[in-house]
Amino acid sequence: MLELRPFKEIRYQTLLLLERCPFLSDGAVRVGLRIFGDHIRSNDEKAIISFASLGKELGRSAKTIQRAVRELELAGWLVLERGNGIGHATVFSASENTIVVANELREKMDKYGTLQVIEGGQECPQRVTNVSDRGGQNRPPLKRNNKNIKPPARGEAPSQAKVNPIIPAISIPKFQTTKLDQWHDWLKKHRLPELDTIALCNTPNGANKYRLPSNYPPSPDDIERTTALVNYFRHKQQHLLQKQNQATSLVS
Repeated sequence: MLELRPFKEIRYQTLLLLERCPFLSDGAVRVGLRIFGDHIRSNDEKAIISFASLGKELGRSAKTIQRAVRELELAGWLVLERGNGIGHATVFSASENTIVVANELREKMDKYGTLQVIEGGQECPQRVTNVSDRGGQNRPPLKRNNKNIKPPARGEAPSQAKVNPIIPAISIPKFQTTKLDQWHDWLKKHRLPELDTIALCNTPNGANKYRLPSNYPPSPDDIERTTALVNYFRHKQQHLLQKQNQATSLVS
């Protein structure tokens, strides 16, 4: 099971994923980069700032910032605790999905891209010159090579870590039973937890909704999409189990 790192250790990976996300507008990406990069603190992993303050930093109106934040929230990047507007600013934090995917990217980058420090310092060859004590200078003849030097083929390049795209999430109310029944059958078919366990969430107005990647599950022919969503739900299940174990250890 993936051991989740603190946000300060996956901040760079979060910014990298956000910048490459194809589902967000440019304005939402700019606002997300500012929140994740400059305002989320390392001690409590939260950012406390108002829409107006973000607008002043980015040269945009508070309404524009509010729309961008709403887009980030609906896409599953941010979790918000909204203030009442009287001395209480909005509290931002990274969503569970963002933390899990950023940790996966950090693990892959550590596996393929970590530099091993062997020994400090630098070794330089002894300086050699062909200058003589006589007049003039002895210089070796210039070696000419007329062969075309071709760059290495792509197949010889070192492998790079594959970046999984962020999967957006939408809210589906409980009364939309047709959609939820199809998701229930799809999860059961792939031996995944039930909807109430893995997708149920509470909205600010007290209504219960389900956070799912789309209105309907992928078709059986869409193998790539099916594989991506199965991995998404499995990582989310691991994350929920880890949070449950941490809460149990604190109580005991």
